[in-house]
Amino acid sequence: MKFHINYFDLGLWKFPHEIEIMLNEVFPKLDNITYSVYGFEANFEYANKIKEMYKNEHNISIINLAISNKRGIEKLYLDTKRGLGSSIFSSKPNVNKHQYYSVESNTFSGWINENNIDLNNKINILKVNIEGAELYLWEDIKNHKLRDKFQIFCGSLSHDILKVPELKNQINYYFNLLKELNVDFLRFCGEYCPEKNVNMVNVIKKYL
Repeated sequence: MKFHINYFDLGLWKFPHEIEIMLNEVFPKLDNITYSVYGFEANFEYANKIKEMYKNEHNISIINLAISNKRGIEKLYLDTKRGLGSSIFSSKPNVNKHQYYSVESNTFSGWINENNIDLNNKINILKVNIEGAELYLWEDIKNHKLRDKFQIFCGSLSHDILKVPELKNQINYYFNLLKELNVDFLRFCGEYCPEKNVNMVNVIKKYL
């Protein structure tokens, strides 16, 4: 029996570090699997470069999209200071509120539905690093009852909402939401100290 893994990577930045780990170090060590990889990046320059990397990989899709709380257009405020991620929140300290461009946005559930992504009877992994928009993501997962569709949640163990002053009155609500959803967030961050990552192979094997 083969198992299918859906790996969703929300927030690729300049290079798809975590996708590369999955492709080179995780999937090859798992027997009897097929997989689909969906990588999301709001910055069109970064997204286009990564699309070029995987242009011949039929099971890897790179999506130029900002995850938000609505379908439409968001301002993406560009990082100009520290080589960090851009954000849809202008108060994040590393972005310049006067330097932005408009990008397509959608909710995660909206994109799933519009693209007919089948989450049933699959191992679904969600990696998240979207510069404060995690608040909208967890609300969306709760409101559209997606929590039980995902077995593994991962990313950096830091919480970007703490870096966004305009969301400071939402911090308690955010952490209560994570508690309500019972999200066991695992460290999986390819660029900095990858040796501290969870053993993703062993985590996935629990569901095979």
